[in-house]
Amino acid sequence: ESAELNDYLLKISENISEDLIVAEANLDRRNRVADLSKKIIKYLVNDQIDSLALPNTVAIFVDFQFTSRKGGFQSLTNSGYIGKIKRSRIDSLLFQYYYNVDDLIREETSFNGYMEAMEASSNATVPILPMAKQYYGYVTDSLELSKANSDYFANVAVQNAIIRSSGQTQMVSKYESLIATGRLLHKEIQNFIKHSDD
Repeated sequence: ESAELNDYLLKISENISEDLIVAEANLDRRNRVADLSKKIIKYLVNDQIDSLALPNTVAIFVDFQFTSRKGGFQSLTNSGYIGKIKRSRIDSLLFQYYYNVDDLIREETSFNGYMEAMEASSNATVPILPMAKQYYGYVTDSLELSKANSDYFANVAVQNAIIRSSGQTQMVSKYESLIATGRLLHKEIQNFIKHSDD
């Protein structure tokens, strides 16, 4: 029974390691997009929009997805062995970790939904073909491009998206919390397995 419990915990530990790779990459991307959005706001405030502004803005509309690998935890729960770790540090960290996972996924869904709505609204009212042509190397009329840039960044939905993207403190803190709890849980599982083998 002890060996089987360790196998379940080892699988959970492997799942968490996989989760953390994705979470750390997403955290890094979230921080970069927030910084980029702040730069775009500075450009807008100082009326310094240039040809790089559009491709930079497009980056803020990219969805972030986080899906946790829960196979190990579900197997442990279904096995009946979960009672053997009740009221332990692992039990507490498991609850906290998977609560953080669900909370993060809810926030990501909400954030992505908002950004998708702003993108759809801006796409319905402002053509970006002149800017896209320049981005892809086609010859563009400078007056047409200037007007397209001006119209695009004057769009309320675009401005809302940029501002929302610049203020990602809550999303960043949720990723940081998940990563910190995941590392603690991973370490606790390794210690538990080591001591049970002694």
